Amino acid sequence: MNIEANTAITKFNQIEMFSNYALNVAGCISISGTSSIDIDNSLFYDNIANNEVSVLHFDRTADSYIKNSIFRNNEVERYGNTIKLVSSNTDLYNVTLENNSAREDTMGMLIEDSFITIDMSTFRNDHSRLDFESLLIDAYVDTGKGGFFYLNDFANLIMTNSNFEN
Repeated sequence: MNIEANTAITKFNQIEMFSNYALNVAGCISISGTSSIDIDNSLFYDNIANNEVSVLHFDRTADSYIKNSIFRNNEVERYGNTIKLVSSNTDLYNVTLENNSAREDTMGMLIEDSFITIDMSTFRNDHSRLDFESLLIDAYVDTGKGGFFYLNDFANLIMTNSNFEN
């Protein structure tokens, strides 16, 4: 699902995204250029994103929320992210990310030029793998980045009351 428009509000309530495959463009849900996104009480299970796409991608959004939702067993195969937030102000509240895997040159959650608040959320058994030998950023090899969260370009992250379990 790809939504690219100058709309005021995009809402998803009680949606279920199961076993989708996104290749080359956008993601299972990709939204750009909206003023507000609200995802509530939704499930994202067993989705696969490949080749520079993400399971959930927000680009140029403001005042967005992901609440009471679960991301489970999603897989990013190459150059993508489970959740990608670019130039987007987003709050995650009571969100569970469980058994998600980001493989070859991928991050679990990319936060770029965004202000993100995470509260009352759980991250359980999520994995990310960056190939440091081939990661080239701004004409130098950067070997100091990795992990499930990757913050870039003036990203701000505030996290409270959340759990990490392996």
